[in-house]
Amino acid sequence: MKAIIGNCGHGGSVCVWIDLSATGKPIALCKSSSRDGVQDLRREMQGMDWYLARGGGPLKYRVMNERPEYFAFATDYIEGRQYSPRDGLMNNAEPVFALVKHYAEIWDAPDKEGKGALHGDLALGNAIFVNGKPTLVDWEHFREDGAPLGFDALYLIYTCLWFETWGKKPRKDSLQLIGKIIAYLIIKSRISPEVAISPLANIRRIIVENKDWWRGQIGKLPPLLYSNAIVESTDAVIDAMTGLRENIK
Repeated sequence: MKAIIGNCGHGGSVCVWIDLSATGKPIALCKSSSRDGVQDLRREMQGMDWYLARGGGPLKYRVMNERPEYFAFATDYIEGRQYSPRDGLMNNAEPVFALVKHYAEIWDAPDKEGKGALHGDLALGNAIFVNGKPTLVDWEHFREDGAPLGFDALYLIYTCLWFETWGKKPRKDSLQLIGKIIAYLIIKSRISPEVAISPLANIRRIIVENKDWWRGQIGKLPPLLYSNAIVESTDAVIDAMTGLRENIK
């Protein structure tokens, strides 16, 4: 019996469902018959290849059908736990930090321009935790020479923060946690100065400047939902914690 778990959601054109393999094991099937959807699925495979080459997993896939106008692949179903970003940042502090540490392990040091690979939707809902270790899924926005290094980790943090605050002023302990996470990324050399300073404002700028990376899905991205006033006040607190802005004056 098939169970649809995603049907062209958020303006996309990919259908995802759970089925049983010939051996009776659950598998996740992804397919599309639109040009954009086929491109997204091919990009997702590129992202999984990049991830697996760096020790990510467990994650296995196989192409089921490949034609110019139709594409389908299957991945082994991963039994694990998923956390909801809608529970906020502080309620998800442990899995968020685990995912940030995983990011630091997988992502390479920045190139000469401070760029790193882009997942594009690194959120708790796109990570499956097995024995406390995350596996990243949903790579349809992948670009190997994408955003400044650290973008995805910041996207994760500020997405959780949005659902905690719903656009209102963040709590002090939430801002302190963000400051600690950014300090960790700095120590691990996994964040570019381009986004380490005024991080919320800069990831918003990068999204807007590269909106084609997300096709018609840009409206779903929580970091864009903050008001300018909240962005400015939040970044001021974080910059004061890290001291980076003072150091470059």
